[in-house]
Amino acid sequence: MLNKYKEDHMNQIIEELNMFKFASLKEEELVSDYINEQKTKYFSLDESKKVYLRNKTIVVLGAAGSIASELIAQLLDEEFKMLLLIDKDENALYALQREMKQKHSSICSKIQFILADIRRKDYLSKLFEQYKPQVVFHYANYKSLVMGNASPDEFIDVNIRGTYVVLNLCYHSPGLERFIYISSDKAELPTNIYGKTKRICEFMVQTFAFQNKNIQSGIMRYCNVLDAAGSFAIPTFRKQIMNNEAVTIRRSKEGLIPDRYFITKKMAAQLAILVGCICEAGNIFSLNPEWIRSIRIDDLVKMIMKKSNLVKDVESWLQSNVIFSPMENGEKLSEDLGRGTSIKQAPLIQISTINIDQLDKDYWHKRLENLLQLFSLEDFSISDIHAALDILINEMERRVIEA
Repeated sequence: MLNKYKEDHMNQIIEELNMFKFASLKEEELVSDYINEQKTKYFSLDESKKVYLRNKTIVVLGAAGSIASELIAQLLDEEFKMLLLIDKDENALYALQREMKQKHSSICSKIQFILADIRRKDYLSKLFEQYKPQVVFHYANYKSLVMGNASPDEFIDVNIRGTYVVLNLCYHSPGLERFIYISSDKAELPTNIYGKTKRICEFMVQTFAFQNKNIQSGIMRYCNVLDAAGSFAIPTFRKQIMNNEAVTIRRSKEGLIPDRYFITKKMAAQLAILVGCICEAGNIFSLNPEWIRSIRIDDLVKMIMKKSNLVKDVESWLQSNVIFSPMENGEKLSEDLGRGTSIKQAPLIQISTINIDQLDKDYWHKRLENLLQLFSLEDFSISDIHAALDILINEMERRVIEA
């Protein structure tokens, strides 16, 4: 009887230790088997690709976001002149400032933490006039598919109007050398508000790039980034597993389970820096499907469950502990990385550029006014917004030419 008690007690301790370890693992550790299968793990950014950052004043918009913060961590290794970190999230920016002062106090004199919304044209203009930046990384966008469907007016105002303000400012800023816009794989054949706003922003970047070829501009499309603040699937799965709850997986009406691409934050930051080096006139860059494969969400759950060490037979556990739920409106079964020309020795393809010779300088101002006027109507609907965005996207897609 005593031995049985000791055995049960020991098993309980082991289970608690496994739970503690499971809770503390980073997302990229939970899915390390997937990461290690990808060719991307062999990619390392050559130092020569970072030369353009040295002795420059660099702006990061949306700097307090988790992915931009990783970019900043990598920029700290470079000999920059000044780093302007701009974000509208007071708490996140303050947390970033505290972290920098604790870990990098010796260079904090070269870093400015600025609380600002990218839609504040006059204030941003003063900042650009004062600091005269040479490199801009633009991360400041809303990103949630669900919230985009719920608040399309805010997504259009921040993502599209905000980016328009930034582009106008950057392309009239003396001394600006490079502009890097962070987009998403959801901009390829977009089906939701978020993806459509990103696609329109890509067109805007390309338009401005063609009108000012003295500035090297590039667009980097991310897929899902592990350990990002906007990552909800893996944290949700982990929480459900730890609480001994059924795991909820979305699937289509036809019973098909989605698949997704994933990269680490470190990889995401390296790709943004690489795009800043190789970009020209608004080139779009996406992950190369020869370097990375997608993973079905149920296979992702199996991988996470194995890392937990909480059950011996994962397959049997999943058969009785999975609940399927409908997919979100506008959610795709598979994301499309696009088609384009491979970039040598890098996990990227260059997709397309755009022929905008016949666009007048007020084109985007007029289109933006038309979009925003929708929200002054009392009876506008989500379908009206989708239709307006689709008209604009289709109009621009007709101007696309192969890179």
